Amino acid sequence: MDLDLATVDGLQAADEATLDDLARAVQTLADDKAWDEPSACNFDYIASAWLDEALARGRRDAAGLDQLDRLFLRASESLPFALPVATEMRHRWKAFRDLIESRRIGIETNSPEEALQRPHRQKAYDAIESGVADQKQLLKRLGLSEGYVSVIVKDLAQAGMIEVNKQGRSNSLYVSSGIDSLARQDTSKLSPRAPKPKLTTAAVEPESLSAQIFSIRQAA
Repeated sequence: MDLDLATVDGLQAADEATLDDLARAVQTLADDKAWDEPSACNFDYIASAWLDEALARGRRDAAGLDQLDRLFLRASESLPFALPVATEMRHRWKAFRDLIESRRIGIETNSPEEALQRPHRQKAYDAIESGVADQKQLLKRLGLSEGYVSVIVKDLAQAGMIEVNKQGRSNSLYVSSGIDSLARQDTSKLSPRAPKPKLTTAAVEPESLSAQIFSIRQAA
């Protein structure tokens, strides 16, 4: 489907467009620097409807959540600051990405093998194992945002790989004494995650938007 976000009927597109269609449309707007207010609003409507559908599927649609996360990020990065809706949309899309990240953590198995295959977890674990003693040091080592590092630390702790102790304004980090020897001593032998299938179809009812998304819309 050739999706023109500037002129599309958002209700119809939410029923008919796939995530791949939406991704191509966002890339075109980014490449051509052609974002305008209707495009941003239509993207928001269609993507949030897709998000509701993906959240409802949960574990069965991890690939859809990943693709939506990338879409919200690409849209946020390419949306011109001069647009009147830019600030509002960026806040909303950041909230959606945070929701995706929290759900993504929830659908993981939390085994060491699964944790280490997620972005930046292996590097973070190696840093802690090599002597990075607190979260501030880890933040400098990884070069990521403070919020993202907090998510990574929580993820590794939930997988039983590290222990976290609150120390003043930071957290002291330790390799867990009970960590599985495969993950602790020879993580290079872990099998890579199988490729994730691409979503190609959709049948979304906008009226079914989740409570989380509805709350964000009402607060915007």
